[in-house]
Amino acid sequence: KILIDAPCSSERHFIRGANGAEWSVSRLKRDAKLQLAILRCMLNNLKIGGTIVYSTCSLDPQQNDDIISAVLDDAKFKHPHTLKVDHPLKNLHFNHPIIISGIELTRHGAIALPDRASGFGPLYWAVLTSLGYRSTNDDNHQGDNSSCSSSLDNGRTEEKTIHIAKEQEKT
Repeated sequence: KILIDAPCSSERHFIRGANGAEWSVSRLKRDAKLQLAILRCMLNNLKIGGTIVYSTCSLDPQQNDDIISAVLDDAKFKHPHTLKVDHPLKNLHFNHPIIISGIELTRHGAIALPDRASGFGPLYWAVLTSLGYRSTNDDNHQGDNSSCSSSLDNGRTEEKTIHIAKEQEKT
């Protein structure tokens, strides 16, 4: 299992009026590019039957469903998996009625909306499961992370995230 809490435009900070909260279209685009790179790298570490939960605290579809769509549709990136998008509420073991009532399903996931969940959120998540490798002649596929660090814009934090996720997957 891999959990990605992707760096995002953090609309939550604006909702709460945090000092120094900074939002711009250029940041949104930069974050989306980084999010896609992180998700692609984590797919290289996913085992058959493994699950990735991709999450952000963004309201913007460019950082949410569009990232999932890019991974599902991207012909240039040949990750080894056949992926299934699972229902985002399928294994949710949290049933606070106010928060649950504020969750909306999206194209690939779900989002908790702060105006409907008593201030909780925004929180987007999507669940991807590997159904198997695309290539039947490579049953012992091992993820290749050699290009992950170079494809990420800001090395240190993301490399730690990748390392932590790899360690978690081993257990």
